[in-house]
Amino acid sequence: VENLLFEDETEFVNYGNQLIMQTKIQIDSNAKTILFERCNLDVCKLEREIAKLALYAEPISVEIIEKMVSRPLEDDVFELSNALLLKNRQKTMKIYNDLKLLKVEPIQLIALLSNQFRLILQVGILKKDGKKEAEIATLLAVHPYRVKLACKHLFNYNLDEVKKILIDLANLDVKIKKGEA
Repeated sequence: VENLLFEDETEFVNYGNQLIMQTKIQIDSNAKTILFERCNLDVCKLEREIAKLALYAEPISVEIIEKMVSRPLEDDVFELSNALLLKNRQKTMKIYNDLKLLKVEPIQLIALLSNQFRLILQVGILKKDGKKEAEIATLLAVHPYRVKLACKHLFNYNLDEVKKILIDLANLDVKIKKGEA
């Protein structure tokens, strides 16, 4: 690969499509979209995943992508934050235990959760101001996919609740660092 960094998502997708054609993988368009999203503009990961999928004997479907291509840690954290906000204790604990199996440290998890809730709060505020997703992504300097996910879940969230969770996470972080939790 001459250039591992792409200016935008379109170049990344075009490169991915070239790799798929070269390896002669049969993949449906929805599965391809999920593959690109899960690779999150990481060219090395995209190349590894396509090489792995090339070994698969049958056409690649969404189900196969969901089984074979790991989600970015941020997606798991987003799901955890969603479960927390929906007060789904069972799902929260399942995701938390999965993250523990991946050896995600509590302080790292708090930082990732805080980052996710801060993004949800910022996107919510900017949406109220009438901003569009692309403009929000540019203003916050985040990948448009993250803004899309945050927008998708904003309908269920009370922004005051998100603020409270951010404060609780900050307090928990302090307690852990002081050895009180």
